[in-house]
Amino acid sequence: MLTTLDLSYNKIKISGNIPNNLGDCGSLSRLSLKENLFQRMIPSTLSSLKGMVELDISHNNLPGQIPNYLELFNLEYLNLSHNDFEGEVPTLGVFANESAFSIFGNSRLCGGLVELGLPKCNTTNKHKKSFPLFVVVILIIFTLSTIIYMYSICLV
Repeated sequence: MLTTLDLSYNKIKISGNIPNNLGDCGSLSRLSLKENLFQRMIPSTLSSLKGMVELDISHNNLPGQIPNYLELFNLEYLNLSHNDFEGEVPTLGVFANESAFSIFGNSRLCGGLVELGLPKCNTTNKHKKSFPLFVVVILIIFTLSTIIYMYSICLV
């Protein structure tokens, strides 16, 4: 039963994708893939590793957002440093304890715990609806017409 896998410091030999089949190692509790040349997003198959307590994938070239499923794990240690992650840092699970995780060297991250000192994320209000310009113009014309009509009635 494999519980610990350390494939660190293999820059010459390991590159490309983190293997999808790592998600099949259900008994894995410690995984270290630091200092390799992984360049693709973290595979979603790793979400099945619910018993994971330590994960170190630092010093690669991993892009994209931090997977949300990581905040559902009972991680005691998580190192995502020196990759190319972007977007909002989660705040639940391991991400609620500043000393339990590291995200240094990912300059496009935002949000997360205040203690991290990251910039606030740009939030776009997707539910905010604005009137199209033609509706605003029609409302203005209708309002002005009504005012002019009422004024003309008063003069009679």
